[in-house]
This record gives sequence, C-alpha cells and structure tokens, in this order.
Amino acid sequence: MTIAEHRAGLSVDDFVKLPVWTRICLAASDLLGWHYRDENGNRFPLPAPSLPPQLVKTGLPEQGIDCSSFTAYCLTSGFPRAAWTPATYADLQIFDAARPWSPIEAVVAARVGSAVVELASAPEGSVLLTQAWSSLSPLSGGHARLCRKHASGVLEVLEASSRTEKGGTLGIGPTRTWTTVIDLQRKYKAGVRGAVLSG
Repeated sequence: MTIAEHRAGLSVDDFVKLPVWTRICLAASDLLGWHYRDENGNRFPLPAPSLPPQLVKTGLPEQGIDCSSFTAYCLTSGFPRAAWTPATYADLQIFDAARPWSPIEAVVAARVGSAVVELASAPEGSVLLTQAWSSLSPLSGGHARLCRKHASGVLEVLEASSRTEKGGTLGIGPTRTWTTVIDLQRKYKAGVRGAVLSG
C-alpha cells in the first residue's frame, strides 16, 4: 500500500497532482504520536521508495523516529515517482560524515528540488528541506526539517524533535513548529542550507 492509497485514498497519479506541502503533510500525519528514536532505533510506518524494508513496521503505534528518518520518510512518500535509490536514502541519512550537506544533494539527485544558497532567497510559499549544523568539525548538532516559507522569512516547520516536554524522558518526536530563517542562522553557527522542493 502506498501513502497515496493509505492516507488520501487517491491513485498515485492523483496524489502527485496535490500541492507539495499537502503531500508532505499527509506523509507526516502517519508519524503523529510517535516519539524521538529510542533504544529500538528508527522505524517507518509504510513502505516508500528506497526505505529499508526491515525498518517498515506497519500497524505499531508510537514508534521511534529521528529527524533525518522523518524527512526521508516524508520525502520518499511525498514524491513516490522520484528517482530515490539506496544512495539517495544514505545521503538523506548522512551516512557519510564527510558530506554533511548530503540531504540537499539527495533532493537534487532525485530530481525533486534545487539547492538554495541562502534560505532568505527562497520564494514565499516554497517548501524546503533544510539541513543545519552547530559544528562541522567535529560534526555535531545537526538537524533536518521540512519547511514552508511564509512572509518575512517565517518558516512553518515539520520535524522530529529530540526536545522533551516537562517531565518527559523521550523526545517529543514529530511535531509542527514555527521559526524564522534568521533564528535558524543564529542557532546553527556552522550553517543552514536548503533545497526548494518542486513537482
């Protein structure tokens, strides 16, 4: 079963005609109620192109997922006809620490978006995958998000967060938040890069 059939009741042809943000939100909705990765690692709720099948665990609520697995699931589910491969999956997950911006390269390689040097230059209404780092040497403090850009650099964000709620022990997991381009640039001293998603 595809994300289109499962969540929207649409054929793949009709699903890919939906706006990009709608498709991303439909994919993200499969992960609501999940928490940030725990000792069991990451899981996926449905198969999608290039996702390792051994990580797909259907019908199990409240599984764990981290930020890069969250964005990988939403992207591969939201763009079911894209050129996703095991290599683009590895790049979305940053398996090669020498290539900290590989998620952006994966989006370009799969032909679902184009890299932007400055997030501020992305048009209002655009949907982006962003990758941010606190440090590149040593590589640390990374975070991937899916964002929709609003006026004045405001970003509506879908992410899997490791933040804990008061009294909680596990990260809150998939959530919707708001930030700005300027706040991201202030927080992540090693940089923030993005790819504008299209099609």
